[in-house]
Amino acid sequence: MTTTAAPAPVPLRLPDIHLRYPHRHHPDRDGAEQHTRQWLAQWNLFTETAQRDNASHVFGHLGAYAYPLADQQLLHLAADWMTWLYAFDDGDIDECEPSPTSVTTQIARLLGALEGGSAQTPLAGALADICARVARLGSASQAARFRDKVRGYLMGCLTEITYRAAGRSPPASRSTCPCGCRRPVT
Repeated sequence: MTTTAAPAPVPLRLPDIHLRYPHRHHPDRDGAEQHTRQWLAQWNLFTETAQRDNASHVFGHLGAYAYPLADQQLLHLAADWMTWLYAFDDGDIDECEPSPTSVTTQIARLLGALEGGSAQTPLAGALADICARVARLGSASQAARFRDKVRGYLMGCLTEITYRAAGRSPPASRSTCPCGCRRPVT
């Protein structure tokens, strides 16, 4: 019986990204970074290994470049939201083979926190914190829209995990939302 060696992995080559206006960032870029690092630690969103692996990520700087004109509270909120998305996506969704059961459980907890229920995990607590800040800094309709969009994102993650666990790809074209709500997909 002969065995063949697995093909060598092809190195991933990412294009260089050049900021058109690299000087345009919030003046408190470093303060945003310090805040977001403290917020990340407060909610214990990364394991010790993930903290080490993500030490070079500068979420506060990302917020400062994305929102150069925001006031400090909005800057911190934006940077924390980007951090939360990264923590959830990398921690629960982009694992090599995420468990649909564990992801479904995590999403159920997140949906509960999104609707004002108890926060049963660090991610749910951090999401509840973000929602409370959105409600405090924005209007009622903005807060409702934020919760609605987060709910849609979580349902999309659940759909992704379901397809990945089955080893399938979603159909190329859908006329309705995969969550079954009959909302047209554009």
